[in-house]
Amino acid sequence: SKPAPRKVRNPWLFEKLEARIMALEEELRTLQAASATEEVYLSHERLRDTQVRLSEIERDLALANEEWANWQ
Repeated sequence: SKPAPRKVRNPWLFEKLEARIMALEEELRTLQAASATEEVYLSHERLRDTQVRLSEIERDLALANEEWANWQ
């Protein structure tokens, strides 16, 4: 017999969490691509701002993925 599928505790919040993860991943890809452009990497200020935002996104993504993995 197969185990019963786990019920998601709060489907609405779970969907919001998944959407947040996808949005963060998309922003991460966009910023990574931008940081490789001359426009950004030749500008010390824009490069710094991009790198700061990238580290914020990576932290937020790690927390969101951990929350997603522990969702009961």
